[in-house]
Amino acid sequence: MDPSNPYGSSGTSHHAASQDRWEILKPVIERLYMAENTKLRDLVNVMKRDHGLDAFDHQYKYHFKKWNWKRNLSTKKKSVISAALQTRAAAGKASAVITHKGQPVDPKKIRRHIKDTARQELIVSRDSAAGRQVLFGRALPFGNRIFLNWNMPYGALRLSRNKAIDHLSPFGPAVTTPQSDIIVATPSTGAPSPNNAPSPISKALAKKIMSGWLYQFWFFAFKSAKTWGRGPRNWTADSLGFAKYQEALPISLPNTPSATFNETSHRPSHSESSNTWSNSINSRPKPSHLCRWVIHVPNECVQWEETEPTFLLQMDAQNPHDETSWTNWPTAWHQPPFQERLRDALEHNDFSTMKTDQLPVAVPQIVTAAKKSPNELLEEAFGFSIMTRNVELMDDLFGQIVVANVDISGLYPLHAATSYLDGSKSCCDLLEVLLSKSSFNARQACVNDLGHTIFDNLMIAILKSHTSVAPVAVDDALRNDVRFIGEEVDICGRWDADSDCVRLLLARGDPSIPFEWKHKFCHMSIQTICHCILVLFSSLSPLRLGTESGLYIKHCLQPQCGLKLQPQPLHTLVLTAFHLACSGCEDEDLFGMLACLLCLISCGADATRKANISIAALFRGDENIEHCTHGELTPAELAEQLLTLSSLTANWSKKIRVGWRVFCNILRQCLEQAEETFGDSDMEIERDEEELHDIDDDIIVNPEGPAPKYLYEDHDTQHTRPFRRNRNLAALWAAVQTEFLTYRRLKEGDAWISEYFNMESLLESLDNGGYLSIRLVEEHLMNTFCVCGVFDSYHPHRPTVKDVTHQYIANLDVWDRATYIAIREE
Repeated sequence: MDPSNPYGSSGTSHHAASQDRWEILKPVIERLYMAENTKLRDLVNVMKRDHGLDAFDHQYKYHFKKWNWKRNLSTKKKSVISAALQTRAAAGKASAVITHKGQPVDPKKIRRHIKDTARQELIVSRDSAAGRQVLFGRALPFGNRIFLNWNMPYGALRLSRNKAIDHLSPFGPAVTTPQSDIIVATPSTGAPSPNNAPSPISKALAKKIMSGWLYQFWFFAFKSAKTWGRGPRNWTADSLGFAKYQEALPISLPNTPSATFNETSHRPSHSESSNTWSNSINSRPKPSHLCRWVIHVPNECVQWEETEPTFLLQMDAQNPHDETSWTNWPTAWHQPPFQERLRDALEHNDFSTMKTDQLPVAVPQIVTAAKKSPNELLEEAFGFSIMTRNVELMDDLFGQIVVANVDISGLYPLHAATSYLDGSKSCCDLLEVLLSKSSFNARQACVNDLGHTIFDNLMIAILKSHTSVAPVAVDDALRNDVRFIGEEVDICGRWDADSDCVRLLLARGDPSIPFEWKHKFCHMSIQTICHCILVLFSSLSPLRLGTESGLYIKHCLQPQCGLKLQPQPLHTLVLTAFHLACSGCEDEDLFGMLACLLCLISCGADATRKANISIAALFRGDENIEHCTHGELTPAELAEQLLTLSSLTANWSKKIRVGWRVFCNILRQCLEQAEETFGDSDMEIERDEEELHDIDDDIIVNPEGPAPKYLYEDHDTQHTRPFRRNRNLAALWAAVQTEFLTYRRLKEGDAWISEYFNMESLLESLDNGGYLSIRLVEEHLMNTFCVCGVFDSYHPHRPTVKDVTHQYIANLDVWDRATYIAIREE
């Protein structure tokens, strides 16, 4: 009898019913197709010739599906097998024999899967639930662009999320496969041994090498973009100081003592037993608590010098470690352009301490890809110019982007600019330049892929710079993140990504800025946030500014409801103020949130607009599925109800309590004013405006100064009355602007607010309903301003020190800490 035909030659199977024939011949088909890997077209011929089964390919495929036959393993099953092999290898066990549904699995397929997975983990991938991921953590807001996203070395990057990387610890329990049809067993003695899969340690080493090289390129690009136009022309591994900041982090696996997290602090902790950590790294120097700042000045006050000294052609004259030796570049140094400089660096690799033959990827292929896709590298270069706040470089690259017709919407430039705010060098200048580009579609760029608005990003900037709040507090999608985007750049100019303290921090493996580095919401930070709000207002329509927030979103858990609870901008401001009150730094007084509130109201924010909010869901982790816990609240009602959270407010300082009462009082006044004037006729509005022309001089103007001057001709009717009939609110907004424009804390121990502004006396006057008890108002120290709190200035939404006060009460002119920026023409 022919062994290939168990039924002999009787032809019995030829005459069986159609379905019976398939079932009778199933063992033969299984042996040929599954065990012997016979190709389908050959199987069709064999079965027709030897067994009389005359069928087409699609009929075989139908029965394969019916019998649940899959000759190719699914990715999920390959991953299960890979995990089991890696665990065995880490534990020192012998190589394994793998079977799937009783059939042996080719070890080459598993090795290929492991290698493919390792390569994919070194490329940006997308997380459908929580946004983009890069290696182990969230990508920066630049989309699927690998160079821009690699802003940390391996040790810090792998700990930048609460979720550890997916290596399996050899010290943990053995992995059992959930699929009963997969068996990984030790082969019998004498059985041939398949090649072992890469061990977890070798995979971790490959990741560390590749991650280190990518970070070195990121740092090179960052430094080159930051200093483009001034200082050294070329940065190398030596001048970048990589040897000084070499990571001392040992290679280890997650779920082991050296890669655990302190859940209370949301900061990674490391084993103290390693002897490889240097004293300089362990010391972790702290930055100064004293700010640097920007002073806006009229363009005519700036004297531009155009020089092209010949000695600059000597590169050695520019000491990379001494900025006092740096001077502006001659024109010739700007060629080749920045993006080509990045491509050349990839080709020559002189920026890195690692040799290209040590890398697990082929660098020449990367260079070739960069040459074939110059627009992609141009986008990355543009992203670095935003990240480094180099306005001139960004302006130049944007011109090239327009000529090349490159779509940069995926970069979310406005969100990137507000993620890397720098009040010490650029303030709102970067945002203003971006918004001024006629070819830039700002309307489409208002909301990023996380659903966050530009205003949301400004609120995040406050929290990441001045509180200990974790990212999950503002967005559940960030639950695994331990750091906010842009933490490596301080809004007050006290540290930057290339600062010694930050580089040493990252070399330790710490991805987050320590809370002890931060200080209260200071005047420099307040100026930057408020100026960005004003720039946005002057560039975008009020409708766009009123877009619902992407922060603090919850859903009602009641099954019959399920309502999306999404705040409006003013509600988001209130919740951010509450987080600042509960988790802010020492001496916090909420003056900054008062400034942001008045700024937003002056831009036309609607204090009467309600939103469905659940305080229980936001702060109590409410899991009540029987009853709805939300309700429609105005911003004022929300602020007042938050005071009921006694467990969170019990430890508030006196300054916080005073600040919160002032904050609530202003919200309530804005609400009442809006409700009183709602529905007024045009005649009533005209009469109110005539009355406002006669506002008391002792509140609005200096009686010894020039005659009162109002700016109605510069404002349309919609925005002339943001504070309605309330004269005190207009005067308060003018006083707040004067305060943060004229005062800085010059040394530690100095007050955070000047002698001309006092929150306690302000609260008393607000409670009493009288004139504002502020020295700036009482002593007539401010210049003329209109009923919307705007001063008579060259740029109404960004006054200078001279615009707000006629007496020199400012203390800002400290030359080694101040940067002067000319106001751009509108």
